[in-house]
Amino acid sequence: MITTSDIRAAMATAAVLATLATGALAGCGMAGSHGGRTHRTGPTAHQPPGQPRASADAYARRLLADLRLPGARRVPWPAKLPRSFEPLLAADLEVSVDPREMYRMADGMAAVNEYLTTHVPPGLVSDDSGQSGNVRLPAPTAYYVSYYPRHLPHGIYQATLGVAVVPARGGGSLLRVDAQVTWYPRRSAAEHVDPRRYNAVTVTAPRRYGSAHLVTRTFTARRIITRLARLVSGLSAMPHILMSCLEITAGSYSRLTFVPAQTRWPRIVVTMDGCGGAGVSVAGHGQPALDYWRSPLIATMDRLLGLPAPSR
Repeated sequence: MITTSDIRAAMATAAVLATLATGALAGCGMAGSHGGRTHRTGPTAHQPPGQPRASADAYARRLLADLRLPGARRVPWPAKLPRSFEPLLAADLEVSVDPREMYRMADGMAAVNEYLTTHVPPGLVSDDSGQSGNVRLPAPTAYYVSYYPRHLPHGIYQATLGVAVVPARGGGSLLRVDAQVTWYPRRSAAEHVDPRRYNAVTVTAPRRYGSAHLVTRTFTARRIITRLARLVSGLSAMPHILMSCLEITAGSYSRLTFVPAQTRWPRIVVTMDGCGGAGVSVAGHGQPALDYWRSPLIATMDRLLGLPAPSR
């Protein structure tokens, strides 16, 4: 089976190897197959322990319930699954839940696949689709359809409803339905930038999109320091996942360096390499990556440097 998810997975692997080879900062994780098309609202502030997982699980089960399968009946989970019976989902997500159901329908695989592709659940959008096969067989051995939400609840980073369809013994189809939901992890307290502690900020960005020719300026105006500090402090933590990092260009990055007014306060460096995850260093110590993909941070830095918009 070759699908767009396979292609993205291959690109993600290559990107991770390149990241390891060049010593790039962490945070370039794979945001699933639908990337940035979903509206994100960021994490819930001061979440008590356990709440993110519970909220994600409740949302995932709601997604499962939203899939309407006329004539389907729920069946027990088989002791052994066919190798091809895996929905199109992002892999290796550390902060995610994946409740699932198994159904049987009297219709054949092709008819079920046609229904799934033409009846998108309410509030969702069609994502990936594909099929697997065997050169010795005239018809596909499995079909795959997945959806993602138009809008995500507060605190949820990504969600995918994936369906895999295989032939059932005795006729009809067997459906596996997974609802994979990933939430935003907690931010490190050290990543909070208090603008009162800093008397300068150095801004670096490529002269144009993807260029290794960097422009750097240092600003001491209080309003600029405050604006940039608030933007950084408002970023969400990046889940520990893999992402296709085709946006990375060697030697091209954007960076903020907050210069402390006194030695008792740490120097904070935020580096963005074009992959959505900002590496953060506080007093030389690495912190969890931050998700800047939908933040106005890059655009604000470009304007301060007088770079054309959008530069990337």
